[in-house]
Amino acid sequence: MANFLRKAVKQKKEYLIRQLAKSGRLDNLKDLSSYTLSDLEKEHRKLSESVGDRQRDHKHQL
Repeated sequence: MANFLRKAVKQKKEYLIRQLAKSGRLDNLKDLSSYTLSDLEKEHRKLSESVGDRQRDHKHQL
């Protein structure tokens, strides 16, 4: 069971790092490998919220 959880956490971290890298909004991606899963989730949430804000602002401008 522990190996399963370790693998799941590793995969989720890798996914979040890829998503953050795709955004192009972070300067030093090498630092992300030392982030905890919680830290990566917070960064991803911030990124998602800022994208949502920009989309909402754009709709209001139309």
